[in-house]
Amino acid sequence: MIKDLRTCLVRAPAGSGKTEKLARRFIALLKLGVPPERILTITFTEKAAAEMKERIFSILKEEDRALWRNLKEAVWKLRVQTIDSFCLSLIRTFALNLHLRPDLMVAPDSEVLFLSSCYETLMRIAEKRNSPDYKLLLDLIADGSFRGWQKLFRLFKDLFGQRVFLLKSPFMVNQEPMAGPMAEDLFAVKRALRNSQTGEKEVWFPLWRKFYAGYFARVFSIFKDAFLSDYSAKKKEKGLLDFPDLEFFVYQLLHTHPEWQNILYLFDQNTDHILVDELQDTSLLQWQILDKLTEEWRSGIGAKQEREVEPTLFLVGDEKQSIYFFRNATSEIFARVRDRLHSFLGERFVEETITDNFRSLKAIVDFTNFLFRRVFTGGEGKPPYLTPYSEFVVRRDNPAIGKVEIILEWGEGKVAERRRKEAEIIAQRIKTLLGSEVVFDKGEKKIPLSFEHIAILLRQRTHLAIYEKALRDYDIPYLVVKGIGFYSTPEVRLLLSLINFLLDPYDDFSLYCILKSLFPLTEKEIFLLRSEGESLFSRIKKKNRTLFEELASIRGRMREFPLPVALEEILTEKGGFRIFFSEQEYYNIKKFIRICENLWNEGKSVWEIRDYFSRAMANTDEPKADIAWEEMKAVRIMTVHAAKGLEFPVVIFAGLDESLNLSDRSDFIFEDKGEKGEVIYLPERELKKLCPAFAERKEKMVEEEKRIFYVACTRARDYLILTGIVPQKISLSRLQWVLDAFSIRYEEGRISSPVQLPGLEFLTATDLRRLKEMKGIEKPVPEKREIDVADLRLDKGKWVEGLENERVIKPVTKETAEDLRRHGEGAIILGEVIHKILERIARGELVYEDSALTRESEVLCELSGLTGEEKESVVKEVLRQMALLRRPGLKEIILPCEGGYAELPFLLVADDVIYQGRIDRVIVQNEKVSVYDYKTYRVEREEIPQLLDFYYRTQMSIYLQAVSFLFPGKRVEGYLVFTALGEIFPVREDA
Repeated sequence: MIKDLRTCLVRAPAGSGKTEKLARRFIALLKLGVPPERILTITFTEKAAAEMKERIFSILKEEDRALWRNLKEAVWKLRVQTIDSFCLSLIRTFALNLHLRPDLMVAPDSEVLFLSSCYETLMRIAEKRNSPDYKLLLDLIADGSFRGWQKLFRLFKDLFGQRVFLLKSPFMVNQEPMAGPMAEDLFAVKRALRNSQTGEKEVWFPLWRKFYAGYFARVFSIFKDAFLSDYSAKKKEKGLLDFPDLEFFVYQLLHTHPEWQNILYLFDQNTDHILVDELQDTSLLQWQILDKLTEEWRSGIGAKQEREVEPTLFLVGDEKQSIYFFRNATSEIFARVRDRLHSFLGERFVEETITDNFRSLKAIVDFTNFLFRRVFTGGEGKPPYLTPYSEFVVRRDNPAIGKVEIILEWGEGKVAERRRKEAEIIAQRIKTLLGSEVVFDKGEKKIPLSFEHIAILLRQRTHLAIYEKALRDYDIPYLVVKGIGFYSTPEVRLLLSLINFLLDPYDDFSLYCILKSLFPLTEKEIFLLRSEGESLFSRIKKKNRTLFEELASIRGRMREFPLPVALEEILTEKGGFRIFFSEQEYYNIKKFIRICENLWNEGKSVWEIRDYFSRAMANTDEPKADIAWEEMKAVRIMTVHAAKGLEFPVVIFAGLDESLNLSDRSDFIFEDKGEKGEVIYLPERELKKLCPAFAERKEKMVEEEKRIFYVACTRARDYLILTGIVPQKISLSRLQWVLDAFSIRYEEGRISSPVQLPGLEFLTATDLRRLKEMKGIEKPVPEKREIDVADLRLDKGKWVEGLENERVIKPVTKETAEDLRRHGEGAIILGEVIHKILERIARGELVYEDSALTRESEVLCELSGLTGEEKESVVKEVLRQMALLRRPGLKEIILPCEGGYAELPFLLVADDVIYQGRIDRVIVQNEKVSVYDYKTYRVEREEIPQLLDFYYRTQMSIYLQAVSFLFPGKRVEGYLVFTALGEIFPVREDA
């Protein structure tokens, strides 16, 4: 009988050696005679499972050779696995009980099945016009006005993401809609919401919430009864599960299946101890599974009591590293687990908090303690979602102090401009560090700092390209680890262009991509081949027979061989692998071809494969191909989430000044309360402000950002660098936390702080420039100068046949220099926001509703560097102008329509100038083409005649000529739409 081990909850902060702790617990059980197959160890990644096994064997080989040999012979008995693989093994064991195939597989991507089921379900309902579902579907679509179908689809996608929560237990939602037809109620609600004051909103809030609860109940009835049944049937037919199914089916097995007691008995017969890694990453559903599996253990009944075995749980984690809120993980799980175990086990349960840090040098530990004991505010008597902080102490066997640098530059500008400044600073600092700093290997031996010792951590990848460019400019080798955006990479775009070209050689854009990538053609040479009204492929056939035959050979190869084979052969023959030579590009190509091969082997046609990839292009989160990056001599760039569980000698955390990402785009709150759940659906921004649950969610998002910051700082072993650009107005950000904690001041070009910590230093961009000059570091001059299109002059006769004079490309911009002079940069930013919104509405990508317009405006403002009052002012003006554009005669122009074009690109050759630009809106109707130019700044009515004349001379005349060439034989008319007035005026030559 095991008497000296108890169930334990261990708080193990970053660098405290939690893997070692888990391995030691496992070995202690082995030494007490517990067979390895009776110990279940749950990790949350395959990598962590492999590291756990490696650590166990490493310790035993060093300390107990006999036990090491015994375990090595029984290695197949080790049960160290991820939560997903454990659930899958349990499902396969009881597959017949669940009416599933025992050989079932897990689908790596459920997106295709989801889209197929969603479309087929809605089409099937639409065909049965006398059914109750059809009438309900019409009501729901009418609710969304002209975007009702897309709105319904978006709701389905949100519900799909939370389907396990919605199915596993009953949830509470008011299912009584307000009286009257749904569409009338919706518009009445929205009108009242817009027109009411704050006090009235609070009074009416319960009624509005009741209305949307009824709306949600109607959507859910179709989602559950029609869509989910179809989706489940498709998976069952193919013998597939998706990842959310794994936990859901196990939950069902243990809670609602008639044989649940026998299933628990069989598990109990084979398992005496459970070890859990990364408890903070555990969702409530995962904990409910573990809780049920160990229910009899805590009650002291069952088979173990008969065998006099004391079963135990050993759970290790750190609330401060809980950064997967978007995956339903929560730091609150610690308090819930602790209370649950303590109530059942009493003295048989023990808590332990580790304070040792074996990873970082003293400067980093002291800095982390000082900063985060002020940032984290949780503790006794505080809400459970607030994170507590306990300090740790240096236990690393190295007397070196280490370094922490905070590098700040004061300046204004848009977000992208600030990131460019910061990226330059980071590149300069890396260059100045090389050759002058040393770091330590794992044996604490000094080694010269090299590129592979440095990691740049980002909160998000929004401005990744800017950091990459700065590193390239300074000849710094780098690689992006665990990058996403696979389908937006140039190499993948080229492969899709090859497939498009096979199916349609007259696809000019795809052919252009192929010519630019695989053939030694310049922009000028491609332009020479173009002709009005004739495809590029047809023109090549007439003008360049050799090139045409090469292209025909490519198409022939793709017809002759299986598509995956043809793609690889074409790239090899045309030197594609020399063009895309980096390891990441090479493996991205291999990944694309592997996906293509799988689809081909499933019997998909080239058309179906093309359609699959065309839909997949919308998935911006698809990971790039995995590469073995550990041994590459290059700076690593990755997100903080990708860096979790890793450590680096030098860590540079960029973007301190970035505003916290608190944009709450979800209209749902799903609260799992154990046996019952609660759903709150509020699509209106104003209503969210009145709802305590949405306010609490925003506080949880702030807390998550604090934990992400903590994880970033604790990845560093020897050297930590934080960088940012300090704007005049500082929004809620990591920069604000640092400035407040260290009382940082900026005076006469120097940074000062009353806080003195060992190894802590504050630097400015000026300090870096001095260091750069001392080391003689210069930014390498590229071989080819980057040319602004406005200054590009073309060689005589080489662009257009018969051209005798030099021609200049001249961009035709939306806002003229006169606009900038008269109205200022703020009006230009407002114009950019409104133009983007109008474009998205016209393309059918954005709902013309205040809530959607507000969300889009806020995002666009933040991308332009506007925060606080400036952002609120722009958003308010956007909503005012968009309300004016709902007037008859204007709304029809803005909404999607047949023959409508938004942001239509053009190239117009006129005399010695080639004009290039985009036209806001063009609508082709019968023999007439209407050209609309949006002007977004405020004007006085008496200015209109003069402005009509000015804009005809500077812009509209060019637009009208360009459209005349694009649509020959049609009557072309031009109009200016002054959005701030909500009025439209025709523009003529005699205006």
